[in-house]
Amino acid sequence: NPLSVTVFRCFGNNLLYASGASISATRFVNCSSGGSGGAVQVSTDSSASPDEMIEVSIFNSTFEGCVSADSGGAVAASGSFVSVQMQLSTIMFCKSVNSGGGLMLGSSATCSLRKSAFLWNKAEDNGGGALFVSDSQLIFDDGIAAFNAAPRSGGGMLMVQGESALHVLVNGLEVPLLDIAVQDPLFSQALDALCSGPANEAAYGPCVASPYHQLVATGLPTIPVSAGSMFSIRVVKLDIFGQAIVSDSTSMLQASAVLETFALDSSISVAGEIVASLTAGETEFTLSLIPTFLSVNSALRKAQVARSPLLYFHGLDAEDVHNSHISTMASEVVSVPIAANSSVCPQGYILALDTVLKGSCTLCMEGTYSIDPLAGIMENTPSCFRCPSNCICPGGSRVTFELGTWVAFDGYYRLVGCPPGHRLVNANSKGEFNHDLQSCDPCIQSQYILNSSDPRMSCRSCPTGATCDGDRLYPKVPGSIWIANFSSGYYVLVSCPVGYARFTATIDGQKCDVWTVPTYVVVTLTFPMELDLNTTVALFSSVLASATNMNEDSVMIKVVQIVTRRRRTSRSLRVEAWVAADSASSAQALSRSLNANKINSQLAALNYPNISLQLVEAVDRNSVLNGGGANSLYAYIFGAGLGSLLILSIGIVMLRVYRKAASYRRFLLAVTGAQPGDAGNKHYLPPILRREYVCEKVLGRGAFGCVLKVRTKEGNNHFAIKIIVPRKVTFSDRELRQLRREEAVFELFTSSKCEYAANLTGVGPVRITPELTWFVMEYLDGVTLESQVLDKEASPMDDAECIRLARTVLAALHMMHME
Repeated sequence: NPLSVTVFRCFGNNLLYASGASISATRFVNCSSGGSGGAVQVSTDSSASPDEMIEVSIFNSTFEGCVSADSGGAVAASGSFVSVQMQLSTIMFCKSVNSGGGLMLGSSATCSLRKSAFLWNKAEDNGGGALFVSDSQLIFDDGIAAFNAAPRSGGGMLMVQGESALHVLVNGLEVPLLDIAVQDPLFSQALDALCSGPANEAAYGPCVASPYHQLVATGLPTIPVSAGSMFSIRVVKLDIFGQAIVSDSTSMLQASAVLETFALDSSISVAGEIVASLTAGETEFTLSLIPTFLSVNSALRKAQVARSPLLYFHGLDAEDVHNSHISTMASEVVSVPIAANSSVCPQGYILALDTVLKGSCTLCMEGTYSIDPLAGIMENTPSCFRCPSNCICPGGSRVTFELGTWVAFDGYYRLVGCPPGHRLVNANSKGEFNHDLQSCDPCIQSQYILNSSDPRMSCRSCPTGATCDGDRLYPKVPGSIWIANFSSGYYVLVSCPVGYARFTATIDGQKCDVWTVPTYVVVTLTFPMELDLNTTVALFSSVLASATNMNEDSVMIKVVQIVTRRRRTSRSLRVEAWVAADSASSAQALSRSLNANKINSQLAALNYPNISLQLVEAVDRNSVLNGGGANSLYAYIFGAGLGSLLILSIGIVMLRVYRKAASYRRFLLAVTGAQPGDAGNKHYLPPILRREYVCEKVLGRGAFGCVLKVRTKEGNNHFAIKIIVPRKVTFSDRELRQLRREEAVFELFTSSKCEYAANLTGVGPVRITPELTWFVMEYLDGVTLESQVLDKEASPMDDAECIRLARTVLAALHMMHME
């Protein structure tokens, strides 16, 4: 010290086979070797014994610019009985073609580095820019490694592989770095001591690294995946320090489904990208699993897999193959959860099964749909349903219904209602439900249907006595009663108005028609009980038909009158009925046989009181029509007088209607032409409001009407009336909804006695009809905020006034929003 010996540009290194050597105060400069150890190589063969131990001590020496064509740019030591002690020495600017740019240890050699430095060394190929340790033991004590590099592999400072031991002294304690858990605080302290130098670089592990240690699968599905659906798993090749070995972009990995014993699982098929190449030490598998199901029960929504899939990733380490080794890589077995039961597939998919119950989720194509993966046309055989009639199915679960009301039912969409005038079809000719036949079929114009939501109902032909529009039935004779018979699906004519006969021989021929029977029996009776007209007609049509042994079509109720007698509080009915007879002799015989007892016995069976029979008389229709004698003359005179009175009454009514219509037209012209500031007159008000108010002035005008200042005829109280008229003849449904919302706002303010808004008041404050609407409100004398702001002569409002106005408006809005 200073160095006393310089070895300059030696070639072939100094191979030491002797019992030992001591190198002290020596400087090796630009030494090189065609094998390992550019300056010094220490080695024993496999037959060496403990007695042949080689101990080499390197003290206070320097190795500069040494190069090795294999491993250990400066020093290489290998063999079971080789021990190297290096202290206060430096290896710098050295390089190896393979591994260990400064020092290489192999084949169970041991080395102790104390207070030594490794600077600017480089391993070209297999890592360990400064140090490479393979199946050997290294003790590191208070040294430094900086600016070393392993550009193609790992460990910018140190690469350790095989059954090696690495001990780092931390505060005098020797820490076995490779034998303690990463979570142990000593691990991080030892790593910090080993990697204290700056700027070491490598493909991975800038300080320390190892070759392949394990494959780790990450990104596993956290929720159950559907059978046959794609999912991704990332697999990373790690070294013993948990670092991704990014230098490997050539190794190939394969994904397999296995049992816990690592035997292949034949019940699980793995599809997708089952073979993948590493890129920078990692790869991503995109897989799908097709498991075997134990059983599938559509009714119970059950679908259970035979076994939960276990995946295993494995392959050959291409980096070791490159180094003339054959090494396999494998991950631990990982479990992938598979969806089951009603969630076995996403909506729009069905669980397609083969003969051995291997299944995968299959998307329903265009023209089909699925809302339950286990439902199908056949039990326990999931399948996509055909798109219903009048619907659009782009595929999956989406269905656009263009006609009818559909609900999800038992795994498919079921038609439960059709628009009026349509027949609901969902069954075959045997009455069995058929999904594919569901449709809404329109009834033609000359038909009706009782219920478009009942598949038992059909489109029925319109009977003679009614008109139809494809949906409903409308009686031709006003007052005739038709009742829906839902068990048969027909309308049944049950009664006709007074003066009409009922004909019901056939369903399609039902009608109410004028009496055309030539002879009949007139029956007049008094019934001590008041009933409505329809009940009365139906009751006595039935009772008289039974009492005379005729059908109800032979009975016509001609007159029903309410009779009130003096000194009696109750009222009774006078009923006149006609009973048809085949001939005059039949009519005479029927009039003699019919009596009160027969009628009362029929009423008693129905729990009605007895009648009082006034008249039973046989009548010839021709004598009624042609008349004759004084009675007919009096009848004609009475009819003529009554007709004259009727014509006069109609004329008076029509005159009143005309005058009212003319007044309303003048009102509409006045309102639509009103301008703010116009003087008021009676034509601005509708006739009904003129009784209470006098219009004084037009306050404002809008798109649909105007606002008037009015006063009451009594009391001279002032109000504001908002008049709104439709643009067309009547308001639309949308406009009526808007007006009712405005009414609700006014009523809210009025009921809450809001002091910040105009309230409803006055006589008849609100009226909303399809032809006219008005609101009677408080009259607030003053100017609008708009006119105040735009008035150039007025002074600007101060802050306090602005805040007061804003709080007023916001208070009213707050009340609306609270409701």
